Amino acid sequence: MDWDNPDADFVDEIRGLVGHKKGISKDGEAIPIEESVRALVGLEQKERELVMQFSEKCVKAGLNERLVKLAEQQAQMMAGAIESVLGKLNLTSDQQAIAGEIVVLELEKLANGNVPEVPAEVLESVDTI
Repeated sequence: MDWDNPDADFVDEIRGLVGHKKGISKDGEAIPIEESVRALVGLEQKERELVMQFSEKCVKAGLNERLVKLAEQQAQMMAGAIESVLGKLNLTSDQQAIAGEIVVLELEKLANGNVPEVPAEVLESVDTI
């Protein structure tokens, strides 16, 4: 260590790292980066293989089919809830037609990611129920 110019040692160390493709281990020793790169490439390859194995297992387990069935069940439950609410409102036939159109429009908005804000008066009425 050059105590008069400590930065010189640091610069020499950096030159060694850059010029000779070396890195510093956890113990502070210079190690060739080439070996580290090979090890990293090997780990990435193993990771890809694991992802492929898990993907294959999901396909074999019918995960996609189960997700589709779950989505269909959720849609049926939502439709049933909407029909139940509209049925309890005792709407006229004209109002029912308009309500049906509004429900379709609002569901399309939800499907496109447009989530409406709940009006303050609705939130207040929920507190009183």
